[in-house]
This record gives sequence, C-alpha cells and structure tokens, in this order.
Amino acid sequence: LGGPQVLTFKECMEELLTVIERRRLLVPVPFWLANIQASILQLLPNPLLTKDQVLQLREHNIVSDEAAKAARTLVGLGIQPQAIATILPSYLWRFRAAGQFQQRRPVADR
Repeated sequence: LGGPQVLTFKECMEELLTVIERRRLLVPVPFWLANIQASILQLLPNPLLTKDQVLQLREHNIVSDEAAKAARTLVGLGIQPQAIATILPSYLWRFRAAGQFQQRRPVADR
C-alpha cells in the first residue's frame, strides 16, 4: 500500500527532519559499506541496522502497476491516500526540540 507520492529514501528523511525541525547532514552510504555495518551491528542486542534491512533498502518499495490495476491499493480499499507531509506531524511532534510541549505550527509556515 502506498500514498499519492513516490519519494526516495533521502526525500523521506528530509521530510522527517523538516517536521521535527532539526538539521542533520544526510550522507549517502553505499550498499557494500551498509552491509559491513549491518554485519557488525546485528551482533548487538538491539541492532540499529541489520543485513535484512539493507536488503530491503535495495528494493523499490512502491505500488506496482499490477497492484494498481487489481485495485490492491488504498483507493481500492476505499481509503483516500494522504501525502506524507500531512501525516508525519501527528506522529513525530514529540521528537521536536521541546517535544509535545512545543507550540504547534503548520509545516508550511517554516
């Protein structure tokens, strides 16, 4: 299931950072290096990254044409897709610098 937009992982991260009003440097990591990192990190009790996650990131995660034709989409289920910018603030508000106590402002006002 997918929304009305097709975004890259970087675009998703940029949108997330906009919503939580934080600035971070996003550095592209080649898959071979991510695999090495995951091999080490997955040995920890609560790994930040696993090899399975790296494998998943290699695949496009969008609604296929076949699924759209067969109505296996949000619209096919009678759900109106929402843009990620509409949904993220309700989930991520608490991750802003002052958390849930910060006064809410529309994302477009920044």
